[in-house]
Amino acid sequence: MIFKGFENKYEIIDLSNQIQRRMPRYFSHPPFSLNVWTSKQFGDATNFNMIVGGEHCGTHVDASLHFFDKTEGGKSIEEYSIDNFIGSCVRLLFPESTSETLITVEQIKSQEQEDDPIKEGDIVLFYFGWGKYFNDLSDQKRFLDDWPGLSKEAAEYLVEKGVKMVGCDTLAIDATKTMLTREYPAHNVLLENEVLITECLANIDKLPYRSFYFGVPLNLKDGTGCPIRAFAVVGSEQK
Repeated sequence: MIFKGFENKYEIIDLSNQIQRRMPRYFSHPPFSLNVWTSKQFGDATNFNMIVGGEHCGTHVDASLHFFDKTEGGKSIEEYSIDNFIGSCVRLLFPESTSETLITVEQIKSQEQEDDPIKEGDIVLFYFGWGKYFNDLSDQKRFLDDWPGLSKEAAEYLVEKGVKMVGCDTLAIDATKTMLTREYPAHNVLLENEVLITECLANIDKLPYRSFYFGVPLNLKDGTGCPIRAFAVVGSEQK
């Protein structure tokens, strides 16, 4: 039973950052805005806003189409089943990470519980300690500059383990220093193998080692990604 441990008491942990104007974004991505379209104050019958922004704003998920064209096997976000976005979740903590950190296979193995290792179909979330900077709109430099990430070898290890999603509390799963080379090793390894990537998560450190994750996107035709409302359910047996 996938919900074992949730029968009696459970807690919901919100893993999403608030979507708002001026929130951090990758330098080449458009800003987010929420613009008044109709307003009762102006004599309209309803209040209604227009949303403008990129698919990869705030807490969001990457589809393989983000890095691979359809001719290369890339899938758009609506082509994934809902099952791809929910599942048993493992949380790994790396709070001492710096801009030079590239998580290795050995570091992942050191946090896998001997009696409960990462399994096929798991969702693996990496806590780097970067999430706390996301909502500091007065100083976005800390979140946007020199974040850590996964090494290519670590991404390959997770593919070998058969995970279906990898998430992080940084702007991207690749570290800044590898993003600047335009090689994107973690993105390429994961997405080429249809391992989804979720970025800009919050509160990962509040999760126990294992919980149950939900992070479903809109049914967005031809989307390369989509903002999500991510959360985890923690059962009484998992605290």
